[in-house]
Amino acid sequence: MPLIRLFRNEIRKIVFFNQYKQLVAIAKRKFAIDDEEEVTLMDKNGAEVDEDALIPLVEVDPRIELMVLKAGEKWASPGAVP
Repeated sequence: MPLIRLFRNEIRKIVFFNQYKQLVAIAKRKFAIDDEEEVTLMDKNGAEVDEDALIPLVEVDPRIELMVLKAGEKWASPGAVP
């Protein structure tokens, strides 16, 4: 499960300009995921992060860690045994 680590000021710029799609595009580029493929951004607790959830996360955390899941992938706790 790939992790994106973006510092708060980078995320804030994206949020400020209301460019959630840009964040998804950065994630896809970073992990070589096709543009047409659907992905879900999730926080480290497994909660889906959409446009509405992103702003409160940025306001609370100095840094944010998001997981990028392709369609069909499921979130698993980092300590879970496969």
